[in-house]
Amino acid sequence: MFEKLKKLKDLKIKKTNGTDFSYNTLAYTMGEVGLIIALPLVFFVLIGIKIDQIFKTTPLFIIVSMFFAIFLSTMALKKKIKGLNNTNKV
Repeated sequence: MFEKLKKLKDLKIKKTNGTDFSYNTLAYTMGEVGLIIALPLVFFVLIGIKIDQIFKTTPLFIIVSMFFAIFLSTMALKKKIKGLNNTNKV
C-alpha cells in the first residue's frame, strides 16, 4: 500500500510546453485558492458583525462586508490565474 502512495506522490504530468507539473504543485495551488476565497470572507464578515453590533444595524454591514470580501477574492483569484497563465508560457 505504501508503495502505491509513494508512486502516486512522485507521479508527474508532462505538459505540452516541456515543463513538469506534479500533483504536489496542484494540491498547493488548490489550497492557496481555497485560502484566497475563505480568509477574506471570514475576516470581513466578522468585522461586519462587530460593526453591526456597534451601530445596531443587524444585517446591513454583514451583507456589505460579505460582498466586499467576494469582490476582493475575485480580484485576488484573477491575479492568481493571470500569474499561472504567464508562468506556463514558453
